[in-house]
Amino acid sequence: MAVGAPVSELAMAVVVARRGGLHAAATRFASAGPPPPEFTALRDRVLRIERDTLAACVPPNRYGDVLTVLDQAYAREGAPGGWAGHYQGGPIGYAQREFEIAPSQRESRWFATPVAAGQAVAWNPSLPGGAKAEDTYLLSPAGLERLTAVPGGTGPPGTAAARTGPGTTGPQATGPGWPAEDDELVPPRPAVLEVA
Repeated sequence: MAVGAPVSELAMAVVVARRGGLHAAATRFASAGPPPPEFTALRDRVLRIERDTLAACVPPNRYGDVLTVLDQAYAREGAPGGWAGHYQGGPIGYAQREFEIAPSQRESRWFATPVAAGQAVAWNPSLPGGAKAEDTYLLSPAGLERLTAVPGGTGPPGTAAARTGPGTTGPQATGPGWPAEDDELVPPRPAVLEVA
């Protein structure tokens, strides 16, 4: 950790916060200018892993099904078994993680636990080199609702910061002045914030 040193290129902030007895987790990046191309390519791979994992978080799937998708997504992105390098997250709420499980733990009772509306999840796939993705979502009958959104935020003009559509319960901004990924995921995910 660079304590007291100025950020010269790229910073990652990882936060798990508790309010009213409930936890939420989020990871954000800021870059001094455009992020390096190799980081952008790595982060794109992580975002695809996260997208597939979130898409699997629907009934009647079980958490084991979600983890199988996560494992397959790592393999598709050229990192078979990549989930073993970092805890991948999962259900969140009254604890930072309601339970911990990995794709290899097929005998765990959690592997057969159904995904259900009303549950919150915070998956955090990552790859060596510093790329990571993480937000907290509520699983609702209407789809995913990003709980780590900023109510009323709009993002800069021309971004997808307030996009709505299938799979979301309404506008969910990335935050005032914070750009959104242009990957058509609904709700939109925060992009890397470029600062001068």
